[in-house]
Amino acid sequence: MEQIKQQEKKIFFYEEDISSKIRRSEQHYHSVFEIYYMVSGECKYFIDNKCYEVRKNDLVIIPDGITHNVVYISDSHSRTLVTCSKNYIPNSVLPYLPSITYIYRNPMITSEISEIFEKKLQD
Repeated sequence: MEQIKQQEKKIFFYEEDISSKIRRSEQHYHSVFEIYYMVSGECKYFIDNKCYEVRKNDLVIIPDGITHNVVYISDSHSRTLVTCSKNYIPNSVLPYLPSITYIYRNPMITSEISEIFEKKLQD
């Protein structure tokens, strides 16, 4: 029997959110990757039944199919959200994703990460 491989479509979504309300999302998952950048404020991110404290300049990467939800703990926050299909993730990175930490915090490159998202906001 011949197998037909369905080609995955490229999906890309970008959103900036600035809110002064304390909010909470329901636990959910996606068929796409979620890349979340905390511009300001703080939140608790529950990813795969573990709690992560997220603060300004943290980058969160959630692979497809992983359950997660967020609770904002600061009075106001600003965040940038990118969701994309696996086709946007470099093949050299994919093998590491099931085992990596979901939160990326590196003060040495915070300014570089900020510049990437700020540039996107200006486009």
